[in-house]
Amino acid sequence: MEFKIYENMMETVNKKMEKLKRKADKLGCDFIFEVKGKDVEVVKEKDISGHVVSKKYYPYFIVEVDGTIKVGDYETVAVMDMFPNGNIIRRINKDSDIEIPERFRTSENICEHCGTKRQRKNLYIVYNSKTGDFKQVGSDCLLVYTGLNPAWVASFYDCLHELEDCGSTDTRMRVPYRYDVREVLGYAVEIVEKLGYFNANSDVPTKNLIREMLCHREMLCHIDFDKRIMNVNNTLRKYHISEFTRKDFCKDETEEKVDRIIEYYKNLDDTTEFINNIKIMLNAGYCECRQIGYLAYLPEGYGRYIERLKVQAEREKQNAEMKKSEHYGEIGKRYRNIPVTSVRYLTGYGTDYGWTSIYQIMVGTNVLIWKTSTGLNDEKLDELKEFDFSVKEFSEFRGVKQTVVTRCKFR
Repeated sequence: MEFKIYENMMETVNKKMEKLKRKADKLGCDFIFEVKGKDVEVVKEKDISGHVVSKKYYPYFIVEVDGTIKVGDYETVAVMDMFPNGNIIRRINKDSDIEIPERFRTSENICEHCGTKRQRKNLYIVYNSKTGDFKQVGSDCLLVYTGLNPAWVASFYDCLHELEDCGSTDTRMRVPYRYDVREVLGYAVEIVEKLGYFNANSDVPTKNLIREMLCHREMLCHIDFDKRIMNVNNTLRKYHISEFTRKDFCKDETEEKVDRIIEYYKNLDDTTEFINNIKIMLNAGYCECRQIGYLAYLPEGYGRYIERLKVQAEREKQNAEMKKSEHYGEIGKRYRNIPVTSVRYLTGYGTDYGWTSIYQIMVGTNVLIWKTSTGLNDEKLDELKEFDFSVKEFSEFRGVKQTVVTRCKFR
């Protein structure tokens, strides 16, 4: 895994990595920490009118960190955050293809090594590579059961996640307090509606923009929003959040959409770890800073669900309309200046003489099929108003009557 580490943080990161490396060597665990290169990030400071007033340079290192928390046949694969209504599973190696059993999402707060049941904040999931067995163990039993010191496991996991934030110039993003789920979702909705969704591989993911909003929440609804936004850091300006106005935040319609998003995800089946984690946070009503990335995606996921519903409804409407189709005109007869309801490209295939395209032409509720080697400009299909054609034959496909036409000329 590669991380971007700003120069002023590199000394601290080096100390942590060297400490982890020494622990890994004692335990016989593989651990890699390597500096891959160095670069400079240039941030242009702009005023309200968009003019560049200054530049800031942020030297940073690109480092690679990798390792496995494993002793003998046992590997610690995840840390479980225990909630009253379920467990959030945080994988240690996100790239691992080990499938963690679903039972850990709702398992009780009990160590499966010693059988002790008590209120713990965390449990660890260990995996035996030879037997394929999974166990959840407490921190006291982790050392006995796997030979791994829980302090080493915790420091390894927490250090990797701290590195994810080392590319940020705003250290306030790492304040370890929890956030209201509805507030986080509200900012996610407003950011995605204005800018679109950016995943974790983007230069600045949506989750980081949400964190910025949470750090400057007192500014968002202030009457002097336009002036105050110029005093915050480069991330906001760089990704055009300065294009927001005060009225873009804390809207009534945002609250309504948040309600719909929460209802949608709460009603989904727990088929994946992602949905399980989301439902736990939604039911709890709060999340930690490191969990904001889950919530940042929800408006995008809900939007895709709505689009699927629209496509499905449109397809059902079209199918219902096409069932009313009748054979048009007479075979062999030519018709002129016939109004077009819609033209849609269906498919195509290659022949010895070139490519043949198949179009569906709707004339009212009647379905006409045209096969042609010349084709149409697909970007301008909606602009076609009327056409001339000759009826070639009558056919039927899946109970829908179709009229095959030829020699089409559109206007």
